[in-house]
Amino acid sequence: MAAALGSMRIRLVSCTIGRSGGAATARRLHGEPLSENDMVSSEFTNRNPRNLEQMLLAHMHGGFELDKPNRSYWHKLVFEAGRQHLSGSVVHFDGHLVVRASSSEWGLRRQLVSATDRSAAAAVARVLARRCLEAGLLCVQRPDTDRGTSSLRLQAFLDGMKEGGVLLTESWNPHDITRPS
Repeated sequence: MAAALGSMRIRLVSCTIGRSGGAATARRLHGEPLSENDMVSSEFTNRNPRNLEQMLLAHMHGGFELDKPNRSYWHKLVFEAGRQHLSGSVVHFDGHLVVRASSSEWGLRRQLVSATDRSAAAAVARVLARRCLEAGLLCVQRPDTDRGTSSLRLQAFLDGMKEGGVLLTESWNPHDITRPS
């Protein structure tokens, strides 16, 4: 039976049924191209460099052991509390700003009673979480905080990010030797 199957030739065809009269036309898939649009280019340009990070294929820069702050992340959440407004942003590991939201923005400021309290931190977090999801960022590294020094505004900000659907822990590093398997 296996020898008989090995000697059989299979021809792949594509069938298209036309609208007029139901006539069917067939052409070979692995034959000569019908036009230059059927040719596949040998050059590939990746127009979405974040795709490799989402598929966990990109190299995560680990930095050095004594670096402070640690740079073993792709996207890091930054929370800044000033005297007149609050702001949250997501920064890529190479230093450029990806997404930002602030209570000093006109549309957000109009909806807030105060630009510096816990409700403002939660509102900024919800706006930032939505912008992250629209930009394709599903998980970010939470900000570095010393133990016991996290404020109520920071906790409200982190809770707002969680409620917005953004994970506050990045996935494991695919190049890490000590990762769980």
